[in-house]
Amino acid sequence: KVAGCTGEPGSRVCSSDAAEAHVALEVWESGITLDKPVFQAKLGALMPEDLGGIGYSGLESYFVTVESKMHALNNEGLALQFYTSYNRSWHDPAPYFKKYTDVGDNGLLPCSMSRFFHDGLSKYVAITGDAEGLDTSGDKPQAKCVDGP
Repeated sequence: KVAGCTGEPGSRVCSSDAAEAHVALEVWESGITLDKPVFQAKLGALMPEDLGGIGYSGLESYFVTVESKMHALNNEGLALQFYTSYNRSWHDPAPYFKKYTDVGDNGLLPCSMSRFFHDGLSKYVAITGDAEGLDTSGDKPQAKCVDGP
């Protein structure tokens, strides 16, 4: 159970459409330290129950150098280890990073050899409506590559 109503199973106290059981197949929480006793005390019978894995594990992460983190923190109290610091309407984290043009292309695959050049772009456009970075003149959308076709 991941979420639930406050009534007994089958009572549908929350609404007429409330499910008796909820399932989460993936939960990504790399930045969260779970203190189960604290959650259990607060949630009681609504505490999610971990039923185990489903056959694979995954990691989520991003890397920010210590120098970048400290520079942002010391300059404006911006904590780059938290995703909320990247909300452009509140903060501008760009000064604490290099531009993509500073990285150079030595050792990188050309865009046209990337799996993102062909795979999944039709679905991406259908879901997001964002075709600005794509060449849609052919049968299938292709990424617009600044390094050539």
